[in-house]
Amino acid sequence: MSPKTNLSFLLSAGFLLTATACGPKAPPPHAHQPAAPAAQPAPAPQSAEIKEDRAEIADDQREVRDSKVDLRQLNNIVENWHRGWKNKNREVKANADKRLKRWIAEELRESNQEVQESSAEVQDSRTEARSGGNQAERQDDARDLADDRRDLADARRDRARLKQIARELRKIQPRFDNGEARKPLHEKKSGLLRELQKIARGEVSDSQRELEEDKRELREDR
Repeated sequence: MSPKTNLSFLLSAGFLLTATACGPKAPPPHAHQPAAPAAQPAPAPQSAEIKEDRAEIADDQREVRDSKVDLRQLNNIVENWHRGWKNKNREVKANADKRLKRWIAEELRESNQEVQESSAEVQDSRTEARSGGNQAERQDDARDLADDRRDLADARRDRARLKQIARELRKIQPRFDNGEARKPLHEKKSGLLRELQKIARGEVSDSQRELEEDKRELREDR
């Protein structure tokens, strides 16, 4: 190779090395990969008190539904009985009486259970009220105890009146069965049936009030 050719080769090689060194640099590893999302904190576990509040609310919602079903059934029975009376249809009245007898028996069973449950709630609230705590907790416990005592008194009052109505209906029913009941007795029975409807409507209101009270307690415990 001639000196002139050798010099040209060296110059070309040097130019290529310089161009390579000055060209765009390769991106560093992972330069275009998105950053990993930050770890989210685990949700705080629910307290035992909040879990208890939620369970009570579920029970209250079931009680509201059941009390509304009971009221609808009773309304249907009472209206059928009055229609039979108005149309002088003994068969319609007799069918309504059979359904009424079953309804009262079931309502008495539920009423006894409600008194037992309300009594147990009073005992629990009384124990909590004696457990101490700060002033706010003592106030909450005292309010809960007052509410539970009121519920127990209402349950006992309704049960007593329900038993009394059931006794009065049983006493006059033979006159209806043998066709001897006249207008005054029909009017008396009509009044007793209307009072049963009043009690059933009160059960719906009580269940709804209890639901709202437990929802309030849940908000306070959060």
